Amino acid sequence: MKVVDKLGMPLSGVRRSAFNLLNERVYNGSYRLVKIDQCFCGSREFKSLSRYDRFGLPFGTQMCTGCGLIALDKMLSENDLPSFYDDIYWPLVAGGTKIIHYDTSGFEAFIEPYINDDVKVVMEIGCGDGKKLELVRKLINQKGVRLIGSDFSEQALQVAKTKGIEVLMGGLEILKTAGKADILILSHVFEHLPNLRKALQDISDLIHPKSKI
Repeated sequence: MKVVDKLGMPLSGVRRSAFNLLNERVYNGSYRLVKIDQCFCGSREFKSLSRYDRFGLPFGTQMCTGCGLIALDKMLSENDLPSFYDDIYWPLVAGGTKIIHYDTSGFEAFIEPYINDDVKVVMEIGCGDGKKLELVRKLINQKGVRLIGSDFSEQALQVAKTKGIEVLMGGLEILKTAGKADILILSHVFEHLPNLRKALQDISDLIHPKSKI
């Protein structure tokens, strides 16, 4: 199997600064890299697919030969992820200081069938600037419905807060302080979760038997 050695997309301006900041924090020990040597299925056998990510950072991609899951070959330690998402993620991904939201086309039509009078609490993990929760509000007629979003980016949460969304700084665990969700939204989130088993338990703690995920 051929291993991709391309160094990624050209970087300039804000992206280059974020790229350099990440490398600096790894080099000076502020961030710790963790090698992924075991898959969630238990296998330790991998095939390497690439040695760099799209930005040219040395985060390679590997495929588990046991179950076929494709994931990174190394990652930042879980303790460093909040700082990474707050300081580096958006500048690196967006290439600017403005918080972006992922494409929401089709989301409104997708979620509308699940909106009814029984929905009192809607939560979103990794809510960014709150665009999806803002669309949920448009579909909900009754008053008193709580819209709660969590994210590691303080800047993103400030934007979401201006839309009347309850915001919490953090991930899955911080949302558990807000109770149970009737609807729990995870969009562009699973690929960011460092521990799938723990994440599934956290999700279980956030829902009740009639919840929609």
